[in-house]
Amino acid sequence: MKTLNKIQILGRSGVEPEIRRDGNQEEYVVLSLATHSYHHSTGEETTQWHRVRVYGDDRERAKTLAKGSRCYVEGVMIPVEMERAGKVYHDMEIYSDRLITNI
Repeated sequence: MKTLNKIQILGRSGVEPEIRRDGNQEEYVVLSLATHSYHHSTGEETTQWHRVRVYGDDRERAKTLAKGSRCYVEGVMIPVEMERAGKVYHDMEIYSDRLITNI
């Protein structure tokens, strides 16, 4: 295996799902999921936020995800470019291949 781009996260939804359309006018759902890490050396817990795009069959299930709901996501990390207030920002998003809710 030369390379692998795969991510798995189990987290909680931070906001209500947002419905958007891409450049091809295909509808997708954006989820904001929180995961937590515990640092043994400092005894602190930190929260990381992950932006997830959900297309296809899982899209309808993603639309019903309530704030605070737990879900599992498998997908790939994709670099994205966003513009806000005239500035260009580079970030990473998860494109979901699999979404499991109500866990």
